[in-house]
Amino acid sequence: MKVSALSSLIIFGFPAITFATESDSPEKAFVGYKSAILSQDGKAAVSYVTEETLKEYQNYIDWALRADRVELETLSFFNRFQVILIKHRVPSSKLKTMNGRELFSYAVDQDWIGKSGVIPLNVANFEIADNRAVSDAFSSGQKLPLKLQYRIENGAWKFDLVQMMKIAGRSGAKSGHSQPSAERNRTACL
Repeated sequence: MKVSALSSLIIFGFPAITFATESDSPEKAFVGYKSAILSQDGKAAVSYVTEETLKEYQNYIDWALRADRVELETLSFFNRFQVILIKHRVPSSKLKTMNGRELFSYAVDQDWIGKSGVIPLNVANFEIADNRAVSDAFSSGQKLPLKLQYRIENGAWKFDLVQMMKIAGRSGAKSGHSQPSAERNRTACL
């Protein structure tokens, strides 16, 4: 499914560091994010994503370090898969010292990104309302059936990956992996 593949690619491509001002646009946030992914600049990438995105990475750490089998089975297929990848790729001793922001940055630095999916990705048709915005996403010139989301945080536009994580989680459920109602409810609250 094109959307779920794109979701995975975007989620594991992480943003770039420059400090934006209120005059910056959501489009600049996306361009900075994409640039950071392509240059494997985790420190920069963190500056282009929302705090809610970084909280999700903190959840991955918490699940990887503390969740028992019962709790892991309540997660969506996508979240379980992320936890497995993190446990496999990040030494436990290092993971114990990290927070969500550091894990996100580390993942970008380690090139855990689908660059081939990010390279053809472009955005257009921004709709801005107060401190939120959405845009259409295009891959190789073809419009995708989703809207990317942005938010102003601390005076700067940020790219919100949480929506993409939700889509990836739902696509796992569509591919035959169950998503318990507790997880659907948790996801809906993000």
